[in-house]
Amino acid sequence: MVKIIAEMSASHQQSFQKALAIVWAAAEAGADALKVQMFTPDDMTVNSNDKMYRIGTGQWSGMTLYELYQKACMPYDWIPAIKDHAESRGMEFIATVYHPRTVPIAVEMGIKSLKISSFEINFEKLLISVDKTNLPVIVSTGSATEKEISYVVNLLRRNLTLLKCTSQYPAPAESLNIRTIPDMCERWGVPVGLSDHSLGMIGAISAVSSGASAIEKHITIDGKGLDKDFAILPDRFNMMVQLVRETEKALGEVEYGGKKTYHRELVGGQMQRTVK
Repeated sequence: MVKIIAEMSASHQQSFQKALAIVWAAAEAGADALKVQMFTPDDMTVNSNDKMYRIGTGQWSGMTLYELYQKACMPYDWIPAIKDHAESRGMEFIATVYHPRTVPIAVEMGIKSLKISSFEINFEKLLISVDKTNLPVIVSTGSATEKEISYVVNLLRRNLTLLKCTSQYPAPAESLNIRTIPDMCERWGVPVGLSDHSLGMIGAISAVSSGASAIEKHITIDGKGLDKDFAILPDRFNMMVQLVRETEKALGEVEYGGKKTYHRELVGGQMQRTVK
């Protein structure tokens, strides 16, 4: 069964109660797993107003990277309670880690599944730190080259799921290139899913039809916050879940002939239809 991951990201808007509400909404919408992001602004960038650290286009235009991460980060002391809440609702709990020093913190919290984002796919110290945990790991590929993906697969293969990912927020349908998923499966021989930043559901359905093992989608409960342009509300998330499950049923298995086959055959000198 395809694993459906609800990505909280920055939708909590730094409100603990809102974070808990997102957990509840994700479970009600049918998510199999809930994912959060573990970082501090200092893990991600430097506090500078230099233009090379200032975002020039898109929904976050005008902010420095440090300001963005200040508004997006989740306090670490929230995470055990959010994890317990998610697991009590029957969901797997996953954390994206961005720096090697965060990995032992996640392990100490009892987090049993980790993720590496596409922008950290070349962060060798982080990859090695995650590998040493022997935990299952999901890696988004974003704009990673085949060589970069091969390195990750060779390092983490025993516990690895790759995600096809388009690093646009939101990502237009024509940028998703879902045909890459079966190619990735064939090239690297590991489970491959989709990290879907599109607003619609066609990406998820197309991915499942192409052999995806997981769908990750950002969820919001109020359409506000830093992720508002590409996160979907719980009713839409639930609709996506239902469509994914129906798609899985429709894909079924390889079958020829069916349970009843009508034949034409000669009966009493006349050609008649019979059932076999």
